[in-house]
Amino acid sequence: MKKHLYTIAFFTLSLFLLSCVTKPKKTIQEMILSGETEEAKVFFQLKSDVNAIDKDGNTVLHAAAIIDDADLVTFFIHKGAHTALKNFSGDTPLHTAIKNKSIQAAKIIATADGAIFSRDGDGKSALSLGLENDSLFYDALISTKTGQMRDSKNRSLIHYIVEKEDEKALSFAISKKIPLSVVDDDGISPLDIAYGKTNSVESVKIASMLLLAGAKPLRDRFSYFEDAVILRSISMRFEDGQTPLHLASIFGHTAIAEWIIENKALINAKDILGSTPLHEACRYGNIDSIRLLLESGADPNASDSLGKTPLHLVYENKDKATIYEMLLRYGANPNVKDMYGDTPLHIASINAFDVSALEVLTSYNADVNERNKQGNTPLSLAINKENKDHVAFYIRKNAD
Repeated sequence: MKKHLYTIAFFTLSLFLLSCVTKPKKTIQEMILSGETEEAKVFFQLKSDVNAIDKDGNTVLHAAAIIDDADLVTFFIHKGAHTALKNFSGDTPLHTAIKNKSIQAAKIIATADGAIFSRDGDGKSALSLGLENDSLFYDALISTKTGQMRDSKNRSLIHYIVEKEDEKALSFAISKKIPLSVVDDDGISPLDIAYGKTNSVESVKIASMLLLAGAKPLRDRFSYFEDAVILRSISMRFEDGQTPLHLASIFGHTAIAEWIIENKALINAKDILGSTPLHEACRYGNIDSIRLLLESGADPNASDSLGKTPLHLVYENKDKATIYEMLLRYGANPNVKDMYGDTPLHIASINAFDVSALEVLTSYNADVNERNKQGNTPLSLAINKENKDHVAFYIRKNAD
């Protein structure tokens, strides 16, 4: 008799719940948002489509993410809720969790394959969005499991972190033992991305962090930097006596040079030929490197083994007048002679530089009548070269 009564009671309850499903006063999403989570679960048991959407395009998983109910999120995922579905604003459940500061919900949804790389209506990945919240979502988005995930181009979360130049997030990822040398479909590693921003000191710091944490070195033009970082020797010497700062100045790696200087490298160190980093920056015409070195205290009058100062070595860059101006403004001597007796004006005439370069030198009192060891003045050299523009310039300056 009791069994019969229980059966009738269960049947009556089912009919009641079924009537609620047939004509619900609220959508299941509304029930979740109003805190009726247990009722929502019962409702869901009788309603088959876990991925149905409401008027805003939200699924039940979006709703559970909004209220940060980890148990409910887990329940719906186990029932087949899709983590990649977007609402009408273009947000996936993970984007929704992040935008609502729902940390626990985000931690569960992020473990779904590829969820961290999904993009919202503005094209922003959930990972990038989460990193904008400082460390709030680190535990949710940076884990051993998410570290194994790849986006559609086979990029890992480390690629994204390096691209954002996020030192703090990278440090957290390193502590989680996330692989650092994954290459994408184009063969690009996170270290490649860091090196691609040679004008960003933040990226140089990121590169040094990757190398010290065991990322595979790339060598080639950055081998000097990698050696300095891995060996922890910023002022190390290579076979020709050059330091990492010399090579950064040669290659025009201005941000690397800045990072090296910040780490107390010897800014006026000389190689076996007596050249300083400033000599090399001038020799290769790297204006940004020249500016950085001068601003950091490099000696504009240092001479190499041939008696040449940086002013004597301005060859490569077309804008020689600008380089002369920088050096002279920082105290370079325009009348200093090399071992052949040539001044910068002699060099300018020998190489037929633009007259604008001569103008800059003479504006800082370069002597137009200085003679080299062969007895030549800049004017006589210009005559020998049949350089009419130079000859006219020197005549205007009353040269002998």
